Amino acid sequence: MNSRFLQYTMRWLFIGCLLVLGSAASAAVPALVSILQGDATLVRQTTRYALAEGVALADGDIVETAADAFMQIEFEDGTIIGIAEKGRLLLKPQITAPRTTSAAPQFYLLEGWIKLTTVPKAPAEFAFLAPAFELVSPGATIVARVRPAKGYELFVESGSARLVVRAAVSGLKGNDFVNQAANADKPTIGANLGGEFLQLLPRQFRDRLPTRAALFAGRIVAPKPVGPIEYADVRAWLHAEPGVRLALSKQWRPRAADRAFRAEVATNLAAHTEWERVLYPKRFLPKPTPRIAATRPGAAAAAAKPVNSGRPSTSSTAGAPTAPLASPPGQTNPVAVSPTPESPASSPN
Repeated sequence: MNSRFLQYTMRWLFIGCLLVLGSAASAAVPALVSILQGDATLVRQTTRYALAEGVALADGDIVETAADAFMQIEFEDGTIIGIAEKGRLLLKPQITAPRTTSAAPQFYLLEGWIKLTTVPKAPAEFAFLAPAFELVSPGATIVARVRPAKGYELFVESGSARLVVRAAVSGLKGNDFVNQAANADKPTIGANLGGEFLQLLPRQFRDRLPTRAALFAGRIVAPKPVGPIEYADVRAWLHAEPGVRLALSKQWRPRAADRAFRAEVATNLAAHTEWERVLYPKRFLPKPTPRIAATRPGAAAAAAKPVNSGRPSTSSTAGAPTAPLASPPGQTNPVAVSPTPESPASSPN
């Protein structure tokens, strides 16, 4: 009786430990929305969601802020990102193009304003990508603005970072301001903030980003589904550089079953040619092997024999004399002598 009781007790203790470990693991999320002012959306796989404070984010999520909105994301390592109006950001992107740095990018900034505060944790470094540059930092506070077809600006508020542009590395320190237009060959680095940059700086970026992730510990906040993604919802990402959009295109392939989505993809196929295989798979089927007509036994030998044109053959068979040709009426027939080893063939005089 005692042994059976002890056996059940140990079993329940083991199950209890597993539950505690599981809850602790679920509490540690890669990223969390800690502040949201205004509207922001989440694109996860093929569905759009409305974001709210406390929503946990996962690798591969796309977050976007509306006009006049502000959102703050906190990572489990203490890194904080503030995203201002009309920002588009992809968490933990699956980059198909080779990287020029060893640090794995934590996000890809396609468009908009961000303020980034990283916690120094040597030798680990924090990295993120944008269409025109990569940034790696051992610990810094950085404000960046990415404008499609116009370029980007960076301001290092404190700390240090490395800017990588077309494999060229530039060291950055506190108070450095970086500006590069879309048509410029290399960035300009100086100590003076651009007037427009400072004038348009979001008000939330003028102060230190607060830490609020602890307020949502133990809470599960689910995003509200809005519906399946439409082409217009992800157009900016489908027109992004191939190294970023290829992985996204794979997860959005099921939407090709929707007639409207499929029509928009076909209209803009030149911008994302990888969808041609999805829309028109028959174009990429292997070409059929040419069929070869079967030959009957002996057909090849028969084809090799000369065709008789109706005239008697002039060649002699082995061991048989050659028959003379009949002369046409009114003409004499010259005497034909079969050639022998002793006497050569004679010809008429």
